[in-house]
Amino acid sequence: HKCHYNLANLLFNILKKNKKKAIHHINQAVKIDYKNKEYRNILKEFMDNYDNDDDEKQSSIDNISKLIKKKYIFKKIDNDNKQIVVMDNDFKDIIFKLDQLNLEQLKDINAKIEEGAKVKKDVNIVVIETHTKNNKITQKVSHAEI
Repeated sequence: HKCHYNLANLLFNILKKNKKKAIHHINQAVKIDYKNKEYRNILKEFMDNYDNDDDEKQSSIDNISKLIKKKYIFKKIDNDNKQIVVMDNDFKDIIFKLDQLNLEQLKDINAKIEEGAKVKKDVNIVVIETHTKNNKITQKVSHAEI
């Protein structure tokens, strides 16, 4: 449900494209986590702000063709600069900006990091990677898990 939520947010608010698809994904998140009031409120907000013309204006070249969920091992976080350092499978450092996350998402990630430290387990940072038909790739931190 978090991946559906983050993809919907990316499509609707950040890319401002594929709003119909964004509504579909937030609807899926609501179906999975039906008690989550935030998801239902966002679905209502998306529906209220949806205009069929928005999707028709969109260039067919820039459609998302692939969505990949990747997990990286958490290394450190810099809350002041809103950056997180993770390691890939080859233990190379990768830095992701956390600017696009809201305060609640940052709190959730920090809570998982603290929980992982307490139980002495690795924390995985989940990143959603989107590929468009014109080979544009965007990556967005979704959430953390142990």
